[in-house]
Amino acid sequence: MKFFVLAALFSAASVSALPALAIDTSRQFDCPPRVSDYCHAPNIHGGCSFAGSFSSSDPTTCGGCSCF
Repeated sequence: MKFFVLAALFSAASVSALPALAIDTSRQFDCPPRVSDYCHAPNIHGGCSFAGSFSSSDPTTCGGCSCF
């Protein structure tokens, strides 16, 4: 029983880490001035994918950001 619980926890942790791996940390992004500081905050998890599209944990507020 413990094995199945541990296996489920490890698989859930690896699935939740996958979106973070898709962020290209070498790419920068720009946002409208009124939300720029907010969207660049580390707890918002904004960034550019390797394909050049912007994603964020707050897509409503940071939807105007773009990668360059």
